[in-house]
Amino acid sequence: MTQDKQPDATPNDSIEGVNTGESGADSSNFQPTIDTNQAGTPYAGFLSWGLLENLKIAKELGLLTPEGMAELRRGKSATITKGQYAGQDAEAGLVIPKAVCPELQNQVMNLE
Repeated sequence: MTQDKQPDATPNDSIEGVNTGESGADSSNFQPTIDTNQAGTPYAGFLSWGLLENLKIAKELGLLTPEGMAELRRGKSATITKGQYAGQDAEAGLVIPKAVCPELQNQVMNLE
C-alpha cells in the first residue's frame, strides 16, 4: 500500500465491542497482510464492501455484544439481540444461490 492509501489508525466510526488494537499472529485479533497485488482492484473493492456490509448487519442485529463476541470466539453462532429475530442464532446465507453461480459460493460479498 502506498502511504496515501493507508487506512486511518483511528477510524471515526468505530463499532462498540470490536477490538481494533494492535495484534500479532498468535492473537485473536490477528489481521492478515493485504495482498498489494489485489489492493485497488475491483475484487478488493467488492471484498471490502462485503466485509463492511456484513459488519453493519452484525451491528444492527446486536451480534457485537460481549456475549456475542465470546460465542464467535468459541466458534459458535452469535445470538441476535435486536429486532424481530431476537433470541435466535445468527446465520449467513448466499445472496446468489450456488445453483445459479457456483463460483460465488465462497465469496464474502455473496454472504449475508
